[in-house]
Amino acid sequence: MDKKDLDLYPEHFPSPEELFQIDLQDTATVEKQEQEQLKLPGEGDAAKDGMVTAAAGNGASDADMPDAGAKEEEAPIAPKPASKYRVIKFFSAGFIILILAIALFITNMDKFHLHCYCMMTESMGDTIPKGSVVFSYEIPMEELQIGDVITYINSQGISVTHQIVSEIENYNDTGSRAFYTKGTENAAVDEEAVTHDMIKGKVMIYIPYIAKPFIH
Repeated sequence: MDKKDLDLYPEHFPSPEELFQIDLQDTATVEKQEQEQLKLPGEGDAAKDGMVTAAAGNGASDADMPDAGAKEEEAPIAPKPASKYRVIKFFSAGFIILILAIALFITNMDKFHLHCYCMMTESMGDTIPKGSVVFSYEIPMEELQIGDVITYINSQGISVTHQIVSEIENYNDTGSRAFYTKGTENAAVDEEAVTHDMIKGKVMIYIPYIAKPFIH
């Protein structure tokens, strides 16, 4: 191995002036590179400042200058129309809720003194067509009068919805009222007298033909 390669000390040591000069050159080079990097993104701003200065020199006010920032603002995004599947889903949920509400009401009608029956015959003609669902409301016996349509359970356990055609003030010397009823399409009056215990209520409303598909 050559002795020159083993020499750990350089033949010439730089002077402090030379070292300081090198540091100054490196520092100046770094500052110049930083200034160039800062100058690149700011060129647009300098040009904009020049335009504003020129406009001010020509007597133009800030109000006359167009707002550059307004042009860069994005237009408001219009709301997207609701998807048809979302609309169908909404109405399907509403329909299910309605059906559940009706079912809950029907199963708890007794609490509201209401009773629901189906018109199985044509004895009431067009007044209450066959297949209609009848809703009867319990009212005091004293409020019933001739012409009212009532629903009652006869001695055979069959529900009958007919019109009151006559009344008995003191039925069988009991001191209670009783009624005779008749279907509007029937020729004869019903044979059985209707007493207070048989009456379920006065017909308040009915839904025509809704149950007709289930009647043979």
